[in-house]
Amino acid sequence: MNNDYNNNWQNNGYPPASPQGPQPGQGLASGSLVCGITSLVLSIMFGWTTFLALVGMVIGIVGIVLAVNAKKKGNTTGTQTAGLVLSIIGACLSCIVFVSCIACICIGIAAASSFDYGPFGTASLHDLSQNIRLLF
Repeated sequence: MNNDYNNNWQNNGYPPASPQGPQPGQGLASGSLVCGITSLVLSIMFGWTTFLALVGMVIGIVGIVLAVNAKKKGNTTGTQTAGLVLSIIGACLSCIVFVSCIACICIGIAAASSFDYGPFGTASLHDLSQNIRLLF
């Protein structure tokens, strides 16, 4: 009987139906992909850059954890791999943006505090450029 079944499927050109169901860890892999995309988008947004970079870094780390847990459950699909890669890139890029924003804030505070204000309470552009050169 099994031979007849195989011959019929080969004659009709359709493979036998296979049971379909959710793969283990598919939800974790999808969550990882969403976290990776969100982290990447937040890391390159301007405006509230420092705050969004910090949020993007946290979301990227959550995406990495979700991708690793999906792999432990046996899910090695493209969704899991893409989620892991995007989460790593998003977390690293968010970290770079966050550190550079903090560095710019510190440089701005240091440059502003070292101004020699004139008699009218203003500093010239020449004073600003001199103070920034002294910082480096």
